[in-house]
Amino acid sequence: MELEIIASGANKKTIATLTNLKPLSTIWDLKKEIGKKKPHLYPERQSLRLDSGGKALSDNATLDSLNVRNGSQLFLKDLGPQIGWKTVFLVEYIGPLFIYLWFYSRPALIYGSNAAHLPYAQVVHCAAACWAGHYIKRVLETLYVHRFSHATMPIRNIFKNCSYYWLFAAYIAYYVNHPLYTSPILGRVQEQGGMAMFIVCCLDNRLLMLSQLIRGVFIEIKINHVVLIRTLHVELNENTLIFRKENYLKNQVAVSRLTPNASLR
Repeated sequence: MELEIIASGANKKTIATLTNLKPLSTIWDLKKEIGKKKPHLYPERQSLRLDSGGKALSDNATLDSLNVRNGSQLFLKDLGPQIGWKTVFLVEYIGPLFIYLWFYSRPALIYGSNAAHLPYAQVVHCAAACWAGHYIKRVLETLYVHRFSHATMPIRNIFKNCSYYWLFAAYIAYYVNHPLYTSPILGRVQEQGGMAMFIVCCLDNRLLMLSQLIRGVFIEIKINHVVLIRTLHVELNENTLIFRKENYLKNQVAVSRLTPNASLR
């Protein structure tokens, strides 16, 4: 099978011609073949469509399922440079972690040369520990827990996403770590109350994930239980039918044996 790949847009120039394709070839297979011919168009950068203004095709869709035949045309939209979602998350979270800790050290560039030698309030140390723990947890979750439905996103979005996290981190860190920062009005009560709320929120998040996991396990057990009961019910009905059939055949045999004797009488 041979297909022509055309650029989506006004110019509609031919990007590549793919040969030796099979009806069961997937859109992802086509993207890889295009990437071999046009290295700058790696698969994650491509969006294939049946027509220029149509919907992007699923990577798992086959040519046969899309009714694409020999000599057909597919349109390719260049999504631009891409970046992995995991990389985006790591940059988003590592930035606030280091920005806050940099302000926590009271750099001379921000607070003046003598700021680092001035005393810290106890709550400032607690805030730094909570902030660092929160973002370290997020980094570890990104590395070992999170699964992403899409492999990449446009690289331009990383600036928008990071600006939110990084700028707010700098805004908060500037005031909390400022040499003129004073402890809360209510003192230890307010500090300990805030710390307790932070811990509860962290635990609530963990408990929510645990409850969802347990709920999923119980749902699976319930489904398996229902399937087992239905299976046993079907098997019981089948055994009952077999038993009745055997009894019926036995009765028929007995009747057939008695019939000649009755005729002799």
